[in-house]
Amino acid sequence: MPSEESDDRHVLRILISTDNHLGFQEKDPVRGNDSFAAFEEVLIAAKNKGVDMVLLGGDVFHDNKPSRATLHNTFKLLRTYSLGPEPVRIQSLSRLPAVVAGERGLNYEDPNFSVGLPIFSIHGNHDDPTRDGGSSEALSALDLLSTTNFVNYFGKHDKVDDVCVQPLLLRKGSTKIALYGIGNIRDERLNRMWVNQKVKFVRPTEEEGRDSYINILVLHQNRAEGRGRKNAIYESMIPGWFDVVIWGHEHESIPSFQESLHGQFRILQPGSTVATSLVTGEAQPKHFCLLEVHGEQFRMQNFPLRNVRGFRADELRLDDEDFGLDAEDARIETRIEEVLEERVETLAEEAFRSYEEANSDSPFPPNRLFRIHQPQLVLVRLKVDRQGFSTINSQRFGARFVDRIANPSDILLFHQRRKSAQDRSAGQGGGRRSQARGALSQPIAPDELDEIQVTDLVAQELMAADRKLRLLKEEDLKNALESYVQKQQTSAIADLVQDCLKETQRQMGSSARPAAASSRGVPAATEVATERGRRSSSEVEVLSDVEEPIRAVAPPPQKSARRGRQAAASQPASRPAAKKRGRTGGGTQSRLPTSLDRDSDVEEIDVAAEDADDLFDEDDEIEDQPSPPPRAKRPRASALPKTKKQSQLATTSSTSSSTASASRGRAMPNWGGSGASKPSSRKPRSAT
Repeated sequence: MPSEESDDRHVLRILISTDNHLGFQEKDPVRGNDSFAAFEEVLIAAKNKGVDMVLLGGDVFHDNKPSRATLHNTFKLLRTYSLGPEPVRIQSLSRLPAVVAGERGLNYEDPNFSVGLPIFSIHGNHDDPTRDGGSSEALSALDLLSTTNFVNYFGKHDKVDDVCVQPLLLRKGSTKIALYGIGNIRDERLNRMWVNQKVKFVRPTEEEGRDSYINILVLHQNRAEGRGRKNAIYESMIPGWFDVVIWGHEHESIPSFQESLHGQFRILQPGSTVATSLVTGEAQPKHFCLLEVHGEQFRMQNFPLRNVRGFRADELRLDDEDFGLDAEDARIETRIEEVLEERVETLAEEAFRSYEEANSDSPFPPNRLFRIHQPQLVLVRLKVDRQGFSTINSQRFGARFVDRIANPSDILLFHQRRKSAQDRSAGQGGGRRSQARGALSQPIAPDELDEIQVTDLVAQELMAADRKLRLLKEEDLKNALESYVQKQQTSAIADLVQDCLKETQRQMGSSARPAAASSRGVPAATEVATERGRRSSSEVEVLSDVEEPIRAVAPPPQKSARRGRQAAASQPASRPAAKKRGRTGGGTQSRLPTSLDRDSDVEEIDVAAEDADDLFDEDDEIEDQPSPPPRAKRPRASALPKTKKQSQLATTSSTSSSTASASRGRAMPNWGGSGASKPSSRKPRSAT
């Protein structure tokens, strides 16, 4: 790797950090500033070492919706260390709208901003894009940093079933890199897409000098070690033409290149900058890395983080013979507390000593924004195997360390290992102490600890045949439950149910209408047209076999039946014709809606050309018969007494009325024995 001063204009320096988790434990009075202090150290190192850019590997924020205090502190850090008059010496060669989130491109190319330190980042599983309520666009907390021109956000993919990764092409002098980013996607989904060849990478063309680029991939996913067959990404899935793979999401810091067994690339796992879980991997020293690229060569250096709270983790077995504990002892609880207290004291001293050694030779500048509160309070985690013994009160035990340990309520973690075959066979003839000694007499293989997740519990619960989901999909329900629990999206489950309900109603509506039409032998288009014709008209066609059709408009509902008879009486010229037609059996038929009910309060149509009184003979007419009040229910036709002449007319009109009745689906009752409709004062109800 050339290091001459003349080659500095061709050396691209990238400072790499992952899993910063800004805002972690922000409400804790002791640990509230830990994440900001570590991130500030990364930015200070970037300024001091004169790097060309900072590359973050996801989980910049700890919460999907960071608080205002967290955003305020983040903006303060980025404004202090990212903005400045320093010239940016890298140039973009790619099509930015397809790579970088936002419409303005890279922040240092904006003439309205003076960016001295470009920062590039992908999202992780803690700050991945989500939708709020009815918003159609999924937004991440990094979109806020991109909109404010503090961070160049890339690696965001909207499609969940097909991922096309386009590179961010950068150049400094003669050195060119192709930067690919894959923000966090659910591991099972990304694994399935990779297996089905749904993950594609766009490479520069031969004309653009494809072989002259150093290809770097940044992703934030589970690694295959101990994660399950489908819940992680394997090295064999990554194309072999990559040169460097920067792996986020794994918090254990491995500050050196790891050679891949399936390709020519090297894997770099910087780890987190702050301990978010009290496990052994988090207790390792934290690092950030510096990648230098010159032409087709590159090298990496690692630097330990010093502004990190001391942390030590260890394991202990109570059945160890060195402790001499007896489960039958009356003072066994006191003896256990003494053993655990001695071990915790030792771990606390080691943790604080490591912090002092890291910060003794090169202290931080006095004007830094964030400091660790009470650095003498360290983190300690002791995992206790209580096989054959009872537990003690962890809260009461931790109360004695409140002035020396930052996590007094989480110091102890009791667990009980699974009994092996040797343990069961050795314990059949003796007590608990003989069981422990029998187990210690044989080599003990390490047991795998079960990591139960919410998604596994849901899948296990739905395996029963009587509990399988009918409408909701199991995968969608698991995703919604995870968003509700981990990302605090209170409407995640309700939104899932609402979307599924709308989709089900849409499918049922689209399939029910053609099925109903085909069962009657009527095409779907004809059925729709008929339905529209029934609803669109408030008029009724009065058909006649002698004269042309007469169209009569229904009067307003305030008119009564008496007004109908008065209107008919005002037209004497039409009475003989109507009377003649009624006597010969050629009565006029009315085209009525099919929704009228014989037993309901029927709304009938006032036809001025007809009158029921003309259908009687002179000797059968009922004179001065009072008209019924408005909106009164009329009796059935069968209940009215008929004369001999009326019975004959009813029989004669049944043939001519069958055609009109069939066209509407139901025959109307014949008032007074005639085929004509009785005048009414109401409008017809529209067919439904």
